[in-house]
Amino acid sequence: MGRAVSYRYLVSRGKRRQEGIVSKLGSLEKLGLVETLKTGFFNPPVGIAHRAVVRSIFNEGHEVGLHGGRNHATWQYAADTWTQQRITEEITWGKKSLEEIIGCSVMAFSSPGWNGGPTVNRILSKLGFQYSADLHGKDGACIQVCTDSRLLQIRTNLSGEPGGVGYIEWLTASGLSQEGALARTEEALADGQATTVLYDHPCYAGIQKLELLEELIDLVVRHGYKITTMNDILARDGQ
Repeated sequence: MGRAVSYRYLVSRGKRRQEGIVSKLGSLEKLGLVETLKTGFFNPPVGIAHRAVVRSIFNEGHEVGLHGGRNHATWQYAADTWTQQRITEEITWGKKSLEEIIGCSVMAFSSPGWNGGPTVNRILSKLGFQYSADLHGKDGACIQVCTDSRLLQIRTNLSGEPGGVGYIEWLTASGLSQEGALARTEEALADGQATTVLYDHPCYAGIQKLELLEELIDLVVRHGYKITTMNDILARDGQ
């Protein structure tokens, strides 16, 4: 729901962004010059500025969750230093804003830049969230219960690693052709995980790389996967 850019962190974010990350694209490569300039100059509250898009996504049967609070970059680089009150205010604001658009309770959350933790989990549980998706990588169960709260944690196990980069973004930044990207994905699916969660940015994967995204969807379906919402998976598994 919040803004994408924090002018305060524009200078320092470059160094922090590279920590532990092998391959990642810059904003110009993902958005193009015009959209990058528009985002940096106008810096609108993304979800609120595109209410009709968010509502249509929800109405078409997709699950819609909250991603951070008033500012994506500020959360990504500083939320681990905030007080409980600040985190609560940020989440409460975003939850209310999103619920006004879709017309029902929001149960899912993910922290910008994977910057969550025990404090965030406890606050989410108190605010009525069912699960969070703040873990990434293949080490560990896909669905687990947080020891610090009643919250469930969903692990994203198909992302660019290390660092939890968007998966299609990572494939592209690694210099793979479309055929190479599909082959790499087929190797990842060979692990036979019952639940695979893929992460990427919708603006990049759904516009610039739409053809590759469609091919990846066909590939996972051929491997026997059913594409569904996390709520359906949790209900199926009796969580």
